[in-house]
Amino acid sequence: MFLISQIVTTDLNYSNLFSLFLGIFYYFILIIISILYSYKAIAMQTIAKKLGYNKHWIAWIPIINFFLYPILAKRNWKWGLIIFLPLIGLIIYFLFSKIIIFKIINIFYLFILIIIFKIVWLWDIYTLRGYSGHFVIINAITLIFILIPFVFLIFGLASLIILGIVAWIDIKSKTNKNIKVIPSKKSFKKNKIIKKNKIIKKNKIIKKNSLKNNLKVSKNITKNKLKKNNYFN
Repeated sequence: MFLISQIVTTDLNYSNLFSLFLGIFYYFILIIISILYSYKAIAMQTIAKKLGYNKHWIAWIPIINFFLYPILAKRNWKWGLIIFLPLIGLIIYFLFSKIIIFKIINIFYLFILIIIFKIVWLWDIYTLRGYSGHFVIINAITLIFILIPFVFLIFGLASLIILGIVAWIDIKSKTNKNIKVIPSKKSFKKNKIIKKNKIIKKNKIIKKNSLKNNLKVSKNITKNKLKKNNYFN
C-alpha cells in the first residue's frame, strides 16, 4: 500500500509539473505573438503615415488591417475583401460538397491566392517608399516554407526587419516626392477656414495701406495748395 501511495504521489507531482510547464509555455507564446503583432502594427502604421494615408490606425485592427495593403499600394480598398475567400470557400464546400465542381475548390489554393496578392501589394509599397521591390522575395519564402519551422523562423525574422527598415528609414526618391497627402474631411474644413482667414487678413491689410496712401496723397495735395497760395500772396 505504501508503494502504491508513493507511485500515485510521484505521478501527481509529475502531472503538476507538466501542467505548470505547459502554462508557462502558453503565456510565453502569447507574449511573443503580442510583441510581434504590435511591432508589425507600428511598422505598418508608420508606412501608412509616410505614404499620406490618414486612417493609419487600421493597422491595429485584426483582419481589417489587411485592407491597408491594397490601399497603400494605390489600389481600390475592395481588393482587400479577398481575405474572406477561405471562409466563403468553407461555406460553399460544406453546402455543396456533393457537386463535383465545388469539390475542386480547395481552401489551400485560396490562401495561396491571398499570398500572391499580398506579395504584389508589398512590392508596390516598398517601391513607393523608395526601396527595391525584390525584398518581397524574403516574404514569399517565409510564406512558402511556413510548414518548415527553421526556414520559416529565419526568413520570418528577416521579413520583419525589412518591414522595420522600410517603415523607419527614409530614402529620398522621385516616388517619395510625388506622394501627396490625402486630407481628411476635418483637415479639409480646417484648411478652408485657414485660407478664408488669410484672405480676410490680406484684404484688411490692403485696405489699411490704401487708406494710408489716400491720406498721404490728400495731405500732399493740401500742402501743395497752401504753398501755391502763399507764393501768390
